Amino acid sequence: MPWSKEHKTKQKLIKCALDLFYKNGYEDTPIEAIVNKAGLSKGAFFHYFKAKEDLLHAIADKYTQEVTDIMAQIADESDLSAIEKFNKIITQGQRHKINHSEEYKKVGLILYDYRSMKFQYEILDRMTEKAVPPIEKIIRQGMKEGAFQVEYPAETADAFVRFLFMMREPLMKIMKGEVKVGDFADTVEKKIKFFENIMNRMLGAEPGTVKLPKINKQLIKLMKLFVK
Repeated sequence: MPWSKEHKTKQKLIKCALDLFYKNGYEDTPIEAIVNKAGLSKGAFFHYFKAKEDLLHAIADKYTQEVTDIMAQIADESDLSAIEKFNKIITQGQRHKINHSEEYKKVGLILYDYRSMKFQYEILDRMTEKAVPPIEKIIRQGMKEGAFQVEYPAETADAFVRFLFMMREPLMKIMKGEVKVGDFADTVEKKIKFFENIMNRMLGAEPGTVKLPKINKQLIKLMKLFVK
């Protein structure tokens, strides 16, 4: 189904805002600069957005939706075990971010640099709303299969998604050089192994059941994209 003219115009504004927020910073990018880059009027902008901050929500929503769509699709695959589904979500999510690395680099840095706690919590709430149902579905499947020992599946799914969201904070500090480390790869590998350990404990699974990506040249290259 082809996109409507309105959809294309809105996406154009979002893309132009993404480029300018990344280049100049959110605070230093006026609405005038966005509409000029898009070749549109201010009236067109206010047709789609009430304020500049609404563009941040639109950017976050776009990339959140892409990731949660992957989760939902995999959760519905009938030929996979719960463990296979979790690991496929992780590998497919990483592949998606690698394939769209330039966009994710911009989104990640914009959302990290715009340090409004209110905005961060709003993003987290939107992420949990979309991601918890497929994760809970997989957890319940894993409980039936005996792979996961979980007493409260809905609450565990919510905590799991929130934990995944919060994982980025210490990694971003390392990637941006805000926390000095001796060996980048070794430090990141320890963080990832720690996160992996916590995830499996949350699921009541054996260590190493759900696997986060191993440190390799491709992953390090992806992470270092976030260093301006």
